[in-house]
Amino acid sequence: MKILHYALGFPPERTGGLVKYSLDLMNEQISQGHEVVMVFPGRVNFLKREPYFKFGKRQNIPYAELVNSLPLPLIGNIKNPQDFMKHTDSKIFINLLESEKPDVIHIHTLMGLYGEFLEEAKKHNIKIVFTTHDYFGISPHPKMYLAGHDFVDDKKYDIWNNIRPYGSKTIKLRINQLRIYPALRSLVKKIKKPLFRLIVYLNKLIGQLK
Repeated sequence: MKILHYALGFPPERTGGLVKYSLDLMNEQISQGHEVVMVFPGRVNFLKREPYFKFGKRQNIPYAELVNSLPLPLIGNIKNPQDFMKHTDSKIFINLLESEKPDVIHIHTLMGLYGEFLEEAKKHNIKIVFTTHDYFGISPHPKMYLAGHDFVDDKKYDIWNNIRPYGSKTIKLRINQLRIYPALRSLVKKIKKPLFRLIVYLNKLIGQLK
């Protein structure tokens, strides 16, 4: 069987339980003799606005990286919903499905995924399995309780309009998709610890001088 997975990607660009589970599953399927391909939302190319696929192989898994996917709300904030509902040309997904010819598609997340991908899969009569590992499969925002207010059973207030002011701008979310982001994140962590220790030391020193 040929299985096409749509997941978040590979470490170190993507981390967390969703990433580990999907990669473990793919490797197990490969060991059982199945043919596996992973499609994932990848980097941003500001020089080419339209989405396209970049093919390769990592960690023994063939992949199709969707460059210029929809934004990824990895930090759980959506300020501009319209940026997450844009359409694109179906041709790139038609070409992918007709070249890969998967028997089934396993969707692990809806982040970054264009609706046209699912529409074309349906037109090609390809079975789709959806396993939700994150909040995005059931809501566009993970915060159901905010500022002392529980939105879960609230019929009067619109949770999304109440939460949007706390969201991040799309450009901030796009930074997470840059190729250099993992290196920047690692650098910030290295700088943060000694800086924090220095601040604590200076506070103690100031306290002693008073």
